[in-house]
Amino acid sequence: MYGRDCYVPFAARFAERIRSILPHILLFVEMPPLEFSIDEFPEIDDALIPRAVNATHWYDGVTLFLRAWRPYFTVDPRTKCPAFGYAAVRRTHMKQLAGIKGYGSEQMNNAPTLIGETGIPFNMHSGKAFRSGGFSAQVGALDNTISCLEASLVSFTLWCYTSDNCNGYGDQWNLEDLSLISMDKPIRSGAQLSVPERDSCGRAVHAFARPYATRIAGTPSKSEFNLDRVRYELEFFSDPAKSNEVAMHPTEIFVPQLQYPRGYTVEISDGHFSVQSHDGWDIVSYLHDPSKVNHCVGKLASFGGG
Repeated sequence: MYGRDCYVPFAARFAERIRSILPHILLFVEMPPLEFSIDEFPEIDDALIPRAVNATHWYDGVTLFLRAWRPYFTVDPRTKCPAFGYAAVRRTHMKQLAGIKGYGSEQMNNAPTLIGETGIPFNMHSGKAFRSGGFSAQVGALDNTISCLEASLVSFTLWCYTSDNCNGYGDQWNLEDLSLISMDKPIRSGAQLSVPERDSCGRAVHAFARPYATRIAGTPSKSEFNLDRVRYELEFFSDPAKSNEVAMHPTEIFVPQLQYPRGYTVEISDGHFSVQSHDGWDIVSYLHDPSKVNHCVGKLASFGGG
């Protein structure tokens, strides 16, 4: 099989050469897109590629290749089974991500998973948004992608920047157009009017400028943002054996003010929090009660419904 007989020996030799110069680094390991492969993900022994990270890419293939957002339809690329309805689409995407995480835990000796590349095409629906300024389809598609990643509690690198992106040629390769910013600024209409002028090159900003935890003094069990309700919630648990030590380190949540123009409320299960305001964003700093194990912080809700 290609993965076992070709890719793994190559990756091992490559890793060995890199580590001859940088011996302590983590190495991202990613197979060719599995939806195009007839082979299963190979087993990668930790002794062969030590400190490897499962960096498999993930996209909603239907949205990527059709360049259209259909929240009620997708296809599982591995099983070729269609999914109809919003809930079924979300389940399909979550199942795909669970499978990718399984590669790291089951076939890479419990290696961590970081989605090495993800995003959406901005030139969907024949570039209609470029002419109208209405990026609702792009916001919906990107929010779905990020929400699935959040709910899966998986780290990811969002395709974010191509310096010479333009509406006509996208990212300057094969008409791919995944950059979050563009030299051709979106027309300022609708939701785009609330985006500060300095950020006006951004596209679908409301989908990616969202609250998230930058530091967690424990192990997360939930970290999700509901864009429709403009509500963020973080749940995590702390190790009782290290509770006093860990409780000295704050959990920090990044909060873009774009989402909360009228301000927001914060609810916590225990402990106390403070807010540090910056130019366009806040940091909610939370110190949990060391006598508790399960913690909930966030439930950030906008004043006046957003």
